[in-house]
This record gives sequence, C-alpha cells and structure tokens, in this order.
Amino acid sequence: MFDSHFWEERYEKLWNLFDSLEERIIDNFPAFSTLTADITNHGDYFLLQENLAGFTKQEISIDLTDDFIIIQAEHKGTTEKEHRFFSRKISASNIKTEQIKASYENGLLKVILPKQEEKPKLTKKISIE
Repeated sequence: MFDSHFWEERYEKLWNLFDSLEERIIDNFPAFSTLTADITNHGDYFLLQENLAGFTKQEISIDLTDDFIIIQAEHKGTTEKEHRFFSRKISASNIKTEQIKASYENGLLKVILPKQEEKPKLTKKISIE
C-alpha cells in the first residue's frame, strides 16, 4: 500500500517541523538559551551563580519557602515579546538559611549557601501489635 519512500518523506517532514519549532521557541524566548546556573562546593558553603543578564537587580527576588530557595526574575516590557520571566527552585535542606547572602553585578547573581551539618536520618523499627 505505502512504500518505504512514503514513510521516509513523512518522517523527514515531521523532523523538520520539530526543528523549526525548537528554533522559533529559542528565538522568541531567549531566556531558554541564555540563562545558566552553576553550583560549586566550597567546603563549608555552596556558591550558586546564575546568569540573569538582561534583568535589573530590582526585577530579581530570592525567597525562602519551607525547604526551598526560590529565585525569580521578571522583566515587564512594553510588548508581550519583551516580557521575560525566570524561576528556579533549589532545595535548602542542610543549608543555614539565616546566613544566606546574595549579590548581583554585571548580570551575574551570586548566592552563598552556608552548609549546616546533615542531621542523621531517623531509622526506627516499629513493632506490630
């Protein structure tokens, strides 16, 4: 009924469609292609470096909720195309949350996350009555 050429042609068209869709997403939402994060271990603290080029310090917020640090940045442009939003959620377990420090300069957000000793995991045998 259908030869292999028919299916190869359909597969190629579908693949090209996905390629063009990916290009359009990256072109229209530059945050997908330019925002990067790096977390390095410095012994008694972690250093998080987040590339937030294009955002001002006032457009960035860092919040602590339960056991998570939430970093958000929002730029409200005059058009929908200029509007950008970024969000990253990081576990704050084993972090001294009251000692977290952050700075922002030249598009680079740096967050110092001081470590606290890991609490031993509770393991307990429960008897069945």
